[in-house]
Amino acid sequence: MSNYGIENYIDIVNGKTDKIVKAPNYDRYYDNELIEWWRKLATKRFDKLNSDGRLRNDLEVWTKDSNIDIIRWMRITIYKRYNEYISHDFPPQELDNIKQTCYSMGIKWYTISYTETEMIEYERLSKRHN
Repeated sequence: MSNYGIENYIDIVNGKTDKIVKAPNYDRYYDNELIEWWRKLATKRFDKLNSDGRLRNDLEVWTKDSNIDIIRWMRITIYKRYNEYISHDFPPQELDNIKQTCYSMGIKWYTISYTETEMIEYERLSKRHN
């Protein structure tokens, strides 16, 4: 559970005190810190898209007749029990790694969700690398 950088979070919630004791990570939750954290991630993503030639510069508007290339991801859902599970989204080229990881960790109860387009992309990538 996150304490948002407040060391005595439980005491404040329980009404035992109204004085805030800053934890070592207190400054991480200020606007500037959050913006800087996201800026680093966004810059890295932009640079990767730009270097791969996948940066989109045109305004894309979704209409009935539009032909927009949607970035698609597959999803794995791993079950511990029927009502206790985790999900992870990943690009089609990671499917083999995901399946190998499940096998090596002994994970037996999982589903992988994808559309026909995602499966075609996976097959295209696997043919290219085999």
